[in-house]
Amino acid sequence: RRLSEVQRLLEVLEKEHAAAEREMDKREADAARATADAEARVRVAKGECRHLQATIAELLSARAADRVAIDQGRSALEEARQVATEARRAAIRLEALEDENAALRSRVLELESARHGGDANAGGAQAKAIERHP
Repeated sequence: RRLSEVQRLLEVLEKEHAAAEREMDKREADAARATADAEARVRVAKGECRHLQATIAELLSARAADRVAIDQGRSALEEARQVATEARRAAIRLEALEDENAALRSRVLELESARHGGDANAGGAQAKAIERHP
């Protein structure tokens, strides 16, 4: 009788052991799948990281190029301001020269008129000639 009880206990233990082994095999398979999934996610994340690093490098390069372009633009703007200032000064000088030229023409006309003894026709013709050929 004792032997049959021991045999029954042994059978129960063998069944429990087989069930425990099946459960362990299932857990190992689940762990292997989870590990493979995690490794795949890590590979994807590394690829995304490399892509982001390349994008950051491109953005930094573009930013540097933009800074160079901005500096060149500032230099060109300053140069344009200087040219505009010089142009304004030249326009003022030109206006002064035109005023001086007009005064000289008027003086020439006066002198021509006086030289010709006040002859209206001679002075008028001379004035027209001077106006046509300054």
